[in-house]
Amino acid sequence: MRWVTYLSPSGGGRRPGVVDDGDVFGYPGGESLAELLGAGDGAVTRARDRALGEPVEIIVELEARLCAPLRPERAVTVVTPNGSLSVDPANVGGPDDGVPVPVSSAVVATAGVVDFFADGRHAGRSLACLWTTADATGLTIGGVVTTGPDIPTVGEVTVEVETQEASAALPPVPEAVDGVAAVARMVVGPRSVELGEELFVGGEDLGAFEIRVGALA
Repeated sequence: MRWVTYLSPSGGGRRPGVVDDGDVFGYPGGESLAELLGAGDGAVTRARDRALGEPVEIIVELEARLCAPLRPERAVTVVTPNGSLSVDPANVGGPDDGVPVPVSSAVVATAGVVDFFADGRHAGRSLACLWTTADATGLTIGGVVTTGPDIPTVGEVTVEVETQEASAALPPVPEAVDGVAAVARMVVGPRSVELGEELFVGGEDLGAFEIRVGALA
């Protein structure tokens, strides 16, 4: 199952949606994606079936305004090739939010995945990109969260900036840790990205997103 959180063109608020065959099917219930994932795999499957059977709206995926699929309530632990750090929830954004930290010159980008946990179990996986400047750090969470048996355990994360491309294998799915809702692990980069350049992050079954550096969240 592949889920997103998007801005509903009919209501203006954030709404979970199921991605199927290039379209987003708006979930008709009132729960957030975090609440659905927290209710267990059975609840997520029932919600998927309900979204496909009685969607609030159907939007072409490329035209949907994607938010961070889950908004963390506490700092997100990010593991990078150079050590670990924490990102404030205020500096976590979605792929259509732009770079989630102020950028006045070059910014360093490192890409990977973020794993979500609920009630002591692994609940979903998404692409992620860590942005660092001299003064701030921010995290973009890719629009798609893959859940259930569709969570990929093999494959690659690919990053493209202008004509340069790099990739690395997906990290293994981690064990759940009590009290931890999300852990991000960066595996490609770091790479300096200049103002005006576009950064593309792809992950096969995890979807893809693209951001032009210079936009502010």
